Amino acid sequence: MHGRPSGIPGPPDHRSLFEAAPSAHLALAADAPRFTIVDANTAYLRATGTERTAIVGRGLFEVF
Repeated sequence: MHGRPSGIPGPPDHRSLFEAAPSAHLALAADAPRFTIVDANTAYLRATGTERTAIVGRGLFEVF
Protein backbone atom coordinates (compact mmCIF):
# COMPACT_ATOMS: atom_id res chain seq x y z
CA MET A 1 0.00 0.00 0.00
CA HIS A 2 1.37 3.39 -0.99
CA GLY A 3 0.65 6.73 0.62
CA ARG A 4 -1.62 7.52 3.52
CA PRO A 5 -4.83 5.55 4.06
CA SER A 6 -8.02 7.47 3.29
CA GLY A 7 -9.37 9.47 6.22
CA ILE A 8 -6.05 9.79 8.04
CA PRO A 9 -4.80 13.39 7.98
CA GLY A 10 -1.25 14.24 7.01
CA PRO A 11 1.17 16.01 9.31
CA PRO A 12 0.18 19.53 10.39
CA ASP A 13 1.41 22.47 8.37
CA HIS A 14 3.45 24.16 11.10
CA ARG A 15 4.12 27.27 9.02
CA SER A 16 0.39 27.91 8.60
CA LEU A 17 -0.25 27.31 12.30
CA PHE A 18 2.56 29.72 13.25
CA GLU A 19 1.24 32.44 10.93
CA ALA A 20 -2.40 31.96 11.94
CA ALA A 21 -1.72 32.34 15.67
CA PRO A 22 -3.47 35.48 16.91
CA SER A 23 -0.75 36.12 19.51
CA ALA A 24 2.77 37.35 18.83
CA HIS A 25 5.46 34.67 18.44
CA LEU A 26 9.18 34.57 17.69
CA ALA A 27 10.98 31.39 16.66
CA LEU A 28 14.53 31.28 18.03
CA ALA A 29 17.46 28.99 17.30
CA ALA A 30 18.81 27.09 20.29
CA ASP A 31 22.25 28.64 19.79
CA ALA A 32 22.80 30.17 23.23
CA PRO A 33 23.91 32.74 24.07
CA ARG A 34 22.98 34.33 20.70
CA PHE A 35 19.45 32.93 20.26
CA THR A 36 19.21 33.78 16.56
CA ILE A 37 15.76 34.88 15.43
CA VAL A 38 14.61 32.33 12.86
CA ASP A 39 11.16 33.77 12.18
CA ALA A 40 8.40 36.00 13.54
CA ASN A 41 4.71 35.67 12.85
CA THR A 42 2.57 38.45 11.44
CA ALA A 43 0.99 39.18 14.84
CA TYR A 44 4.45 39.78 16.31
CA LEU A 45 5.46 42.06 13.46
CA ARG A 46 2.25 44.08 13.79
CA ALA A 47 2.52 44.34 17.59
CA THR A 48 6.14 45.52 17.48
CA GLY A 49 6.05 47.56 14.27
CA THR A 50 8.99 45.57 12.91
CA GLU A 51 9.72 44.09 9.52
CA ARG A 52 10.68 40.43 9.21
CA THR A 53 13.77 41.24 7.15
CA ALA A 54 15.05 43.59 9.86
CA ILE A 55 15.15 40.93 12.59
CA VAL A 56 15.43 37.43 11.06
CA GLY A 57 19.01 36.17 11.23
CA ARG A 58 19.98 38.53 14.05
CA GLY A 59 20.57 37.64 17.68
CA LEU A 60 17.70 38.22 20.09
CA PHE A 61 19.74 40.60 22.24
CA GLU A 62 21.00 42.52 19.18
CA VAL A 63 17.42 43.39 18.30
CA PHE A 64 16.29 44.26 21.84
